[in-house]
Amino acid sequence: MSDALPETNQCPVCSGKLERDGMCLACLLQEGLEAAGVTGTGEAKAA
Repeated sequence: MSDALPETNQCPVCSGKLERDGMCLACLLQEGLEAAGVTGTGEAKAA
């Protein structure tokens, strides 16, 4: 018997659909915006 969890195609963070790389598009976009220093208003953060 295997103790492995069944694979899911749902994001554990936001419940969105996972893409082939294991991240959903919403979380991938959010990660990219944070890396670029963009706030929720679309303005860049002051350095």
